[in-house]
This record gives sequence, C-alpha cells and structure tokens, in this order.
Amino acid sequence: MKHLLILLVILFFVTSCDKEKKTTRRIDGTWEIKSFKRILSTGISIYADVTGEMKIETSNDEYWEKAYTLQFDYAFPSLSGSTNQSGLINVLESGEYMDVSTLNSADLVTRIDNHRIMVLTSTDLQLEFTDSVGQINTYTFRKK
Repeated sequence: MKHLLILLVILFFVTSCDKEKKTTRRIDGTWEIKSFKRILSTGISIYADVTGEMKIETSNDEYWEKAYTLQFDYAFPSLSGSTNQSGLINVLESGEYMDVSTLNSADLVTRIDNHRIMVLTSTDLQLEFTDSVGQINTYTFRKK
C-alpha cells in the first residue's frame, strides 16, 4: 500500500510538469482577438467591438519562457481605445495560469499581471484577468 501511494505521488508530479510544458508549447503562435468582455465592479458585463492580434514566441530572457506582442483596438458602448504592448510570459500552476509582464520602451518590466488560461486548444485561447480597479477582463483569441 505504501509503495502504491509513493507511485501515485510520483505520477502526479510527472503529469503536472507535462501539462505545464504542453501549455507552454501550445501557446506559441499568432492569435487573432475575437472578443473582449469586461465585467465591471458592479457585476455588469459589457462587450467591445475588437480587432487585433497577439503574437507569442520563445523568449530570449533567461527568466521568462515566452515573449509576446499585443496590438488591438476596442470600442465599448461608452469607451474606446487601443492597446499596444509587449512583454514576457511564464506559464504557472500546471498550465492553468500565467504571469504576464508588461515592458516599457527600455525593455524593463513595469507590471506583472496573473492571467487565468480558461481555454487553450490548437485553435482557441481564452484568457481572464482582474485589473487594478477590480474589473474582470476576458479575451478570446483564434489561432491564425
């Protein structure tokens, strides 16, 4: 019985590492943004008209697994704007979360957000994070 428990613990750790590596490999590529939903702190959900893409590739930084560039335009009913940023990514916790850093023009990390990977298939990616004012932002992408 004791040997079986040890075997199960080892098996758990091996499969956990594999899921994180699989997520790290699968997330590479160019992703077209398909939807952007924001849940306000009041609980109201609003949807934006959105266009743009995110490119994720292997990072040259020894501490970060991936590098990304994100460019998109959005228009909510009462707010519009654009996002143009680049940064670095580390996949965490068995592939369910990732730390996403934002770099400034001098390539220094200015902010790190924790994103939850809601969906990741060979064609679809959905990320969710809570911003600094408590709004939940959900981005849905399709692989190009």
